[in-house]
Amino acid sequence: MATGFVFPFGVAPDGTIAPDPDEEVDLRGKIIQVLFTAPGERVNHPDFGCGLFNLVFDPGNIILAAAMEFTIGAALTLRSRKEAPSALKALSLFLITALIVILPWMARNQKAFGIFKLSTVDAINMVYYAGAGPYQLEYGLTLQEAQQRISKEYGLASNFEYHNPWLVDKSIKQLDAEIRAVTMVAR
Repeated sequence: MATGFVFPFGVAPDGTIAPDPDEEVDLRGKIIQVLFTAPGERVNHPDFGCGLFNLVFDPGNIILAAAMEFTIGAALTLRSRKEAPSALKALSLFLITALIVILPWMARNQKAFGIFKLSTVDAINMVYYAGAGPYQLEYGLTLQEAQQRISKEYGLASNFEYHNPWLVDKSIKQLDAEIRAVTMVAR
């Protein structure tokens, strides 16, 4: 039987703190707490958590996968030496399975386009959707007008052309490099 409290925290009908009756649910709750807590976020527990949210907007590649595996594994190991091995084993199995599926596609992209990435859409979305929002607010533009303004201002292909690269006389690698350069300037 688990010895932890129910997650999310609750009160039992008799007014006491609700215990967690299921070990699997207890372990799942502890893993969720570690994954969604940034280091330094908890008072008196500066190493608690793994900072997973800091990696959300990083481009998906093998380096990010390895960094995530190490970061999450280290955080879970620090959390509980008794529970971490089984959780780390399950997490490692998940990551290895995901990499078996993802790596061939990334290798295909490297061979076909010269880019070892899962997708190039992340930078396109950052520029033409997330970046268009402030233009819409500041200049009172529609989404399409804001995207056109970004395209002209930064000398980029249009959003439509990025999603249909055969319409442009540039390689996907060149298009990706151009739009990533803009995301670095905008930061």
